Amino acid sequence: MAGRNGRGKTTLLQPLTGQLLPHKGSVEYTGSTHYFPMPVADTSLPAFAVAKMAVGPYAQLEQEMTRLLSFGDENALSRYIQIQDKYALIGL
Repeated sequence: MAGRNGRGKTTLLQPLTGQLLPHKGSVEYTGSTHYFPMPVADTSLPAFAVAKMAVGPYAQLEQEMTRLLSFGDENALSRYIQIQDKYALIGL
């Protein structure tokens, strides 16, 4: 979720994370949530890259796939396919 400051994004998400209780009724959510702000080591990274790092080992998998492409042999291709499948299973 993205938007200008002060538009209620955090207030909307707080009941889902249990940080804020509704005045009336209840909130049920069976999914998982990732709450930002979170510490960001490299503030020059695009927001999507930071989000990817928060939810899965995408950067490591991408680096390994790039490395394997440089070999160009059958073993490297086989390993590349395994990593690509793992990447897809994580889902984003």
